[in-house]
Amino acid sequence: MNPGYRAIARVLCAALLLSALGCAGGVERAEHERQFLYPGMTMQEVADQLGEPSQIIQGDPGTETAWIYRYEGGPGAAATVFLVIFFVLVIAALALGGGGGSISGGGGGGGGPPCQIRLRFDPDGRLRDVSPPHPVPGT
Repeated sequence: MNPGYRAIARVLCAALLLSALGCAGGVERAEHERQFLYPGMTMQEVADQLGEPSQIIQGDPGTETAWIYRYEGGPGAAATVFLVIFFVLVIAALALGGGGGSISGGGGGGGGPPCQIRLRFDPDGRLRDVSPPHPVPGT
């Protein structure tokens, strides 16, 4: 094997490994976030932990409030950066080396359908419970 192609093969393996590590489905991400929540947390503590919710459902004063967090599957930012660098290197190597061949890939998908978790707060603003991850309606 040509030494130049060996280097390309090594970069390809590294990029594929990194992209696989950076991908998480929506369900996995939602489960990961759920583990940091416990009943009795205030709304501010939850917001500090998870960020702002995707949606807030608030009833009349003195009733419970629901926060919904949505999670999409797909590669993380680091994996995306590595893949872009990898493809630039491959294109440059093919252009300089003049080697034939083709690059093809199966459509990766992005880690499954989006999902969400629903947090219910009591009228005092304390976390009552967290739903398990479930599909986003209408997707």
